[in-house]
Amino acid sequence: MGGGNALTPMVVVPLVGGAMCLTIGLLHLGLRLSQPRSHTQLAFSLTALMISAATMLQPWVHKAGTLEDFRLALRWMLCGEALFWLASVWFIVFFADLSNRWLPLLVTGCFALGLLFQVFSDGGILFREITGTKTVELPWGETISLPVGPASGWRAVTDGGMLGFFALGGLGVRHLMSQHHRKRAAMLGVSLGILALCAIQGTLVDFGILDLPYLFTYGYIGFVLIMSWELISDVLLVSVLSRQVTAQEKRWKTLCNKVRLAIVGLDPRGVVNYVNPYFSELTGFKREQVLGRSWFQDFLPESYRVKTKRVFKSREISDHVQNPILTSSGEERTVAWSNVSLEDADQKFAGTLSICADISDRLEAETKLKGSIRELEELKDQLKEENLSLLEEVSRGTGFPEIIGESPALKYVLQRIQEVAPTEATALLEGETGVGKELVAQAIHARSPRRNRPMLKVDCATLPPTLLDSELFGHVKGAYTGADRDRKGRFELADGGTVFLDEVGELPLETQPKLLRILQEGKFERLGSEVTTEVDVRIIVATNRDLKKEVAEGRFRGDLYFRFSVFPISVPPLRTRHGDVPLLITHYVKEFARKYGKAVETIPKGFLDQLNSYDWPGNIRELQNVIERAVITSKGDSLRLPQPFQHTELHADVQSWEGLTLAEVESRHIIETLDNCSWVISGPKGAAALLGLHPNTLRSRMQKLGIKKPRDSDRNSHDNS
Repeated sequence: MGGGNALTPMVVVPLVGGAMCLTIGLLHLGLRLSQPRSHTQLAFSLTALMISAATMLQPWVHKAGTLEDFRLALRWMLCGEALFWLASVWFIVFFADLSNRWLPLLVTGCFALGLLFQVFSDGGILFREITGTKTVELPWGETISLPVGPASGWRAVTDGGMLGFFALGGLGVRHLMSQHHRKRAAMLGVSLGILALCAIQGTLVDFGILDLPYLFTYGYIGFVLIMSWELISDVLLVSVLSRQVTAQEKRWKTLCNKVRLAIVGLDPRGVVNYVNPYFSELTGFKREQVLGRSWFQDFLPESYRVKTKRVFKSREISDHVQNPILTSSGEERTVAWSNVSLEDADQKFAGTLSICADISDRLEAETKLKGSIRELEELKDQLKEENLSLLEEVSRGTGFPEIIGESPALKYVLQRIQEVAPTEATALLEGETGVGKELVAQAIHARSPRRNRPMLKVDCATLPPTLLDSELFGHVKGAYTGADRDRKGRFELADGGTVFLDEVGELPLETQPKLLRILQEGKFERLGSEVTTEVDVRIIVATNRDLKKEVAEGRFRGDLYFRFSVFPISVPPLRTRHGDVPLLITHYVKEFARKYGKAVETIPKGFLDQLNSYDWPGNIRELQNVIERAVITSKGDSLRLPQPFQHTELHADVQSWEGLTLAEVESRHIIETLDNCSWVISGPKGAAALLGLHPNTLRSRMQKLGIKKPRDSDRNSHDNS
């Protein structure tokens, strides 16, 4: 069937072209091995190698001696072409840096399907079957073999893939133009144009409009040659630029290493990514001790950290600035900086490069620096006896992490909590204002079988009778003016859980029978309703009054008192909890330091002794307020006692309060707190916050105790009352 084995054009040209593509493919495969991340080189090397195989198989096809040889040669040649199209799809994606992948995946699917048909179908993708071959004479007299058989309809799959391929190429050219890569776009466009012309020529030959031969081979070779030249040009350009950059970096490093100025580079997070040798000489830090650390946290004095970091994040960096930096010995050296903001290729903030000169001597800062060093040494000595973590561990050893202390008086309370918590008994918590009765109630609830249900609190001292009834039992729409909808009370909301009644001694007499009925029957009616509701709640009550005395004087029902006092717990005042004050101070220092972002790490022993000797008439609440003010006013990492709480004044206050009633003590404490706050009640610095009360609760207490804001002429008389 064939035309012999002479070295005819249809033999020589494919072999020479295939050899060229093989060489180019191996060359770019080598470039890929030297550039492990270059997907473009890998895809192109596969493109060249696949078309090399297909091209070198072409003489076998055209000169096959038997039908079986022809079928085998044609199958493998067309498989090579299909793999060429598959590889070239992803070469275009990587070469043009296309981000949208749906079209490449669709085209890949078409060619992959065509490859499967080519491998497993007798006729391949072009024919339903190959029934024979025909010999065709070319214009120059050479004869070649061509297949004969009915066409396959599945050829439309690869034809569609080729249309998608050229559409993808057009998208790649347009994307490169939009990125101002005009040369790359032109090279890709020309090579794709050659392929497209050869494809059109093949179609015209199929329709008999043009004569043989098919020019696909020359299109493939042209595509490979043009794109190889472009890729090698890029590699050569990168190599030249790399040498230039290396030379520039060498000159830059030489300058940085020799100059007698400190140079520091920061990334966008403020982490050090470069220092020159003189910086190490100036600060005493080795290069490996600096790189990767936060500049603001590790190399600036505390007083400069927040402001400098804020300026850095705002990107409003001054060209020239002076500030101290820390050396490895802890010394502060004042330097003058010249700063430059850096940007990346996308013009995004990439950090700063700063050059500084040491100007400490010129600013005559030696005296201040020596004082700072002495203070650091003193603080190091204090740390040995003022370690916060040790005290914190001691306070956690009771098994009640929410209750701080280990005094015998407090251990009695903890034992009582353990006894009553598992039961359903009503607990009566008695004690002065501010001793932590609510905390005890929470501890009982947390260790009870009802711990997975809510515990709701009602402060009986802050609500008038009508609103108190509504708060406890709920109301129906229209029960009183302003009751525009039905509302559940605390007992109904806490069904299955616990209700904590604080200041129960303030309960109005008309409310007490309703509460007694809940204790006895678990039943009540909403305000304005006749429908009885049943609930299952546990009641814990607290009071700072002597309920026995209240019963004797007719202000509290005796039967209700006896229902409340099933299990009384007397919560001791802070003055009787010897040894608990340091533990509480430690706890509140950590709590408020976190709240206000303070770095308080030590408590002076004198501070502890001073506060431990105070009787704390306001109990834990007063202690909490003192510590909060101390944390707010403290500078540095050591706690400082605020001026209004000097040791002598504290004892003078205790002596002057001897013989006063509890109401008089409370009134005086509120007045003094209001004076310290300039009679501001609300707000974070108001008296209510310092006393640990809701502003409305404080106003209610003031009204009950007859406390009014004095005029300027009366202020002295209030201060002495």
